Amino acid sequence: MKRLILLGVMAFVVACSMDRSPTDPMDAAHARHGTAALTGGNVSPDYMQRIVETCTDTWGWSCSGDYGLGSPWDEPIYSACTEDPTSCEFLGGGEAMANPVDVMPEPTLYDAVDIAAPNCNNPQTQMEQLWCTGRVPSPGERSLIASALQRMSNKSGTCAVMAAVGQALLNNNMIHLFARNTYTPDFGGGASMNQGSAGWMLLSDYWPDVAFDMRHPAIQTDAQNVTHTRTLQQVLAHEIDHLRGQSHTDYYGYDTPNSQACSDAP
Repeated sequence: MKRLILLGVMAFVVACSMDRSPTDPMDAAHARHGTAALTGGNVSPDYMQRIVETCTDTWGWSCSGDYGLGSPWDEPIYSACTEDPTSCEFLGGGEAMANPVDVMPEPTLYDAVDIAAPNCNNPQTQMEQLWCTGRVPSPGERSLIASALQRMSNKSGTCAVMAAVGQALLNNNMIHLFARNTYTPDFGGGASMNQGSAGWMLLSDYWPDVAFDMRHPAIQTDAQNVTHTRTLQQVLAHEIDHLRGQSHTDYYGYDTPNSQACSDAP
């Protein structure tokens, strides 16, 4: 397994892992695995020069690493990181972070609604509308959600009880995703207040697609200069707290009573 390391002046690194190398990394049909060719050294000098020029001239990056590497926004690296987010890691100041290309959703104080089930024939709230026009998680997203719930369950106690609520919703297709960065103001999700495993949950696809674990956390700072580390697991715990009748514990809507204790975030 080879690894691709990119270092930029914006102070983050992306490491992509792939398991096979195409004979022609320029072939668009093989864009998904193009980074393997870069890391494996199976690259023509002309192609490597183009990568380096894109890195330094177009993006103003300083390239480093064993292979003279390019920007993660340059194809085929961008395609690989978008199509298989678990193959890429990003670092800022030496710390893990979510893909900086994607804007983090903002918290909201209004992410819990007293609606037992969305009426998709006549939705009354934005969250109902988004749930009705949203979609169930893809197999890959479902796997990441299930993994986050399993990590939550492994904490035992209240966290295990909460994870069981989330798993019931996932099993019954009552967790819907909506496309990130398409609504203003952007937000991370919501849930039906006090409905438990009979309720429903709405999540921005940012969480299973971008900030799905502590190797890809979303780092946000509120107006009081307090830093919040958010992941898929933290957001699941947050919304499950609402499903269990719990409210926010901070002014901005980041936290609920168990959102940190049952998260993988510190």
